Amino acid sequence: MISVREKTGTFLQQIGVDVPMTLPELDAELCVSRAEVDVARRMLCMSGIVALSFDLSRKPIIESWLEREKLIEYLTKEEARFLKGGYKNIAAMQWRVESLYALAWSSSLSEDYQSFAPCPDDLVSHFPSISRGESSALFISKIKIRPNQEIIEALDIFYCLHWRIRNSLLEGSKASGPLPDSAIIERRRALEWLFSDEDWEAVSLDT
Repeated sequence: MISVREKTGTFLQQIGVDVPMTLPELDAELCVSRAEVDVARRMLCMSGIVALSFDLSRKPIIESWLEREKLIEYLTKEEARFLKGGYKNIAAMQWRVESLYALAWSSSLSEDYQSFAPCPDDLVSHFPSISRGESSALFISKIKIRPNQEIIEALDIFYCLHWRIRNSLLEGSKASGPLPDSAIIERRRALEWLFSDEDWEAVSLDT
């Protein structure tokens, strides 16, 4: 049977990326630890926060929707501060769209989505319309986590690519890749979170 790392190596070679195959391998017994409803809530929270990061004038509408859908308590500490105006790193919140896409792929929101594809323009169409005040109930009911093995294989790719980013920084060079560095890191964070019991911002991203 071909190992996860062997599949990763083949994929990375196909896209012209070299990483040592001697990097520590993921635990083959990893299992997604998040309930589908928790994944849905995490995506809904991020959908609101990402929307706010691109248009701060929508704060009253977004905050009201999050409160009505009883999602405020599921915001991370940084997201809650951002909603209240106390967290100023707007770019960091904008990059969470990449985490959102990784979870959307993991949740089978669209058959067309691929873990390594650029974030699609239609991502927002799969979420409740905040402007129209749509309920999140139907969205939550549609979430179906992909098979464990598929997510492990995607995580291994992003782990190896994240290692490459950090190694390039240590060498004082720039690792050109098929996705921006921040996209790779945010997608890895989302996939790691699925297997973790840690809060979103406490998930380990060691390489």
